[in-house]
Amino acid sequence: MSRSIKWGCLVVTMGCLVVKSPEDGGGGDAAPGDAGVDSRVAVDANLDSGPPPCGSFEHRCDDGTCARDSTFDQPDYGCRNACPPNTPCAEPEEGMRVYCDEDTHLCAYEACATCDSLAAECGLVTDGCGETLDCGVCDPSMRCSGEYACVPCADAAEPSTESDPHHLGTESDIPDSTVTRYATLHDETDEDWYSIQINDRSPRIVPGGGPPNVTVTVSDLPAGITPTLDVRFACDSGTLSYNCGSGDRNDGAGTCSDTADTGENTVSVFHDLNCLPNDGDDADGLMWIRVGSVEHPGAALCGTYQLRVRVQ
Repeated sequence: MSRSIKWGCLVVTMGCLVVKSPEDGGGGDAAPGDAGVDSRVAVDANLDSGPPPCGSFEHRCDDGTCARDSTFDQPDYGCRNACPPNTPCAEPEEGMRVYCDEDTHLCAYEACATCDSLAAECGLVTDGCGETLDCGVCDPSMRCSGEYACVPCADAAEPSTESDPHHLGTESDIPDSTVTRYATLHDETDEDWYSIQINDRSPRIVPGGGPPNVTVTVSDLPAGITPTLDVRFACDSGTLSYNCGSGDRNDGAGTCSDTADTGENTVSVFHDLNCLPNDGDDADGLMWIRVGSVEHPGAALCGTYQLRVRVQ
């Protein structure tokens, strides 16, 4: 008789292994070997940070070494970050200049300036390479500004002509009055014309009264300009009588002229205006003034002057 034996399977169920945290007296929940991984990361970070920084007054060269800063941030010393230190920059090619770049502090090169590159219309300008550029002169009635541009001369008397003068208003001899204007003479062909109404308010019966004295003065011109001044007076009524005072020319028809012959460049004319037969009690009239020059250095100079009309 045979026996059959059947084997059953033994199933063993494992429970959970609980590891307490350090606060509970256990070893924490970190997996074995974690501390070793973290330490390797820290080491790798140190390896990737590169070489230590250069010291004070040092810079790093292309080969990775540190070098002392050059003595001066100038091309003769190779600029501040020269390698090796104080090695002069290479000589620039013709038409070029060398300078120290303000960002890299290394040698840099650029073309010398020209009048066109500087947008200079006039004047003498440095090209940045030790040479001076002559960028020309301005046309008459223009002057060369500090930015080497041709700009109009400031002149309230322009345009003005004998038939259309710049009017200065009305002045009288009681009380004494003065008119001052500034204008320019561009060259020997430039003329400035003015007109001014003169009213006689000082009859002879008043102490100090009598015919008005009118002094017209041109002054404060730049050296090299010799001004000329012509003043003409016409009575509103009656016949004109006058003296030219300091004027060196009298045409006998109401015009006095003067030309500066001293270093002061000052000319003045006209005294004792009288419109007969009013006997000096009513010498009203219109005065024309022409300012020009007999000598002028050229169109590059505006030639600002002061015109002063004094009525007494």
